Amino acid sequence: DASPFPVMNGLCGDATSMNNFENCTSKIPASVSVTTVLDAIRDENWELSRSTILTFPHLASEDADPHGRKLIHYASIYEAPLSVIQTLLRANPHGPASRAKMGCLPIFPALRSGPEANITVVNLLLNSPGVPELMTVCNANGICPLHIGAMHGIPVDVLRAVLQKSPQSALFPSPRDGVTPLACYWYRISKSKFGVKALDALWANLTRGVVIPVKERQYLLESWEKVALLLQAGYHGVLLSSDSSDSSLSSSTCGSHSRNCTSSDEQHVLQFRPLHAIAALGCPASMMLLGLYATSSSTCSRMSDATTDADANANDVALKVDANGDSALIVALKHCHESLHMPSRGPCDQEVDDDEYDEQSSDEEEEEEGGDSNEPCEAKSNNNEHISLDTLWRSKEWQTKSIDEISIIDALILFKPSIARIKDGKGQYPLYHAIQNGLDWAKGFNTIIEAVPESISYPSRSTGLYPFMHAAEESLSYDLPLVVSYCLLKADPDLVKI
Repeated sequence: DASPFPVMNGLCGDATSMNNFENCTSKIPASVSVTTVLDAIRDENWELSRSTILTFPHLASEDADPHGRKLIHYASIYEAPLSVIQTLLRANPHGPASRAKMGCLPIFPALRSGPEANITVVNLLLNSPGVPELMTVCNANGICPLHIGAMHGIPVDVLRAVLQKSPQSALFPSPRDGVTPLACYWYRISKSKFGVKALDALWANLTRGVVIPVKERQYLLESWEKVALLLQAGYHGVLLSSDSSDSSLSSSTCGSHSRNCTSSDEQHVLQFRPLHAIAALGCPASMMLLGLYATSSSTCSRMSDATTDADANANDVALKVDANGDSALIVALKHCHESLHMPSRGPCDQEVDDDEYDEQSSDEEEEEEGGDSNEPCEAKSNNNEHISLDTLWRSKEWQTKSIDEISIIDALILFKPSIARIKDGKGQYPLYHAIQNGLDWAKGFNTIIEAVPESISYPSRSTGLYPFMHAAEESLSYDLPLVVSYCLLKADPDLVKI
């Protein structure tokens, strides 16, 4: 058989399977139409559905309702067994690329199953002719398939399968509100009941040394695995095939967001820097904190007891620079005016289609992946379980703030203060980029100065101007307030004597 879809679950083979098939065919009504199969699917009579399609394969190509849906749409909605899906695909290989009048593909409801999404079914749909090209085509509500998957929390293997076929969909903006699947997924993490609790536990760990409970820690790391996949696909325009910290691919496959690609025809190794991706895409500070925590935890777990401080710094993801010699902090400063547009409402308010898609919908799971934890966030401190941080974190100023009140600049420096000392490829301190790009004073300017106070007295390598002079010059042509120049000069008044 040349078909790519193997026959399973009694389509043919042993005597028992053939007897079942004959029993089902005997129950097929004399007058058969597409409605016959549709009713069988709705009643979840899978043997009758399959045997009818085997007998009348042309029904798989007909519209099953006035909305232009095929039987494959309904099989996906009602989570039909794999054998039924395969039978429909044999009868109509182009069915998965059929768009209903509202613009929905059969993969929409398959991804809407969220954590229960079936990887085998999703792969069958994704590998069908014409489907990969339609993954960035939105329905009438302005959302593409990955928006649905992100909003409803598809498993990591399903997410990886979708991104491998359509990496550009990770940052595909909805024409309705500009929201991307990356933003949808982060909204789900940061606004769900358990997600809020987990992020609050992370913040308590950073600012007060409180131990993160086991369930919350597991939730954070599992969430990061999905976020990292979306960042890889969105930042590089391709999903890296191996571990995110040392993945390689051809420079010819890099997307427009990649900062590591060159115009050279030569192949080179491309390193995925998750923190650089978060910084370049203007993601929330809470996502940066999760990335810092997750990459720090994984790095520490791989180190042996004999690892030296020098080795630890060499392996520290937070201190890595990209191909341009920029740290994640400098990348954040260069993109300080970019912001990941977040949804204004939750997943439950954004339906896929009309009433038929609500027929089999379930309530949104607020307590995602692990449910609520009975362990209090205010657990006793354990020096071996909380991250070792600079005393900047422990100051009362930060303890009184919430995770939503800090900037991405604050997050990077307060988690890893030494990052503020990493100069760019031209020898410029981060303070230079803060001035050059007009960073808002309230979004981390003061944090940079506190981390590296000597940078105030460090002249620019390119112009020879001191930071207060540079700020005064920028205030004439850009929106940088003149008070920035005043504050910089006030911090080191002796500079006027030079």
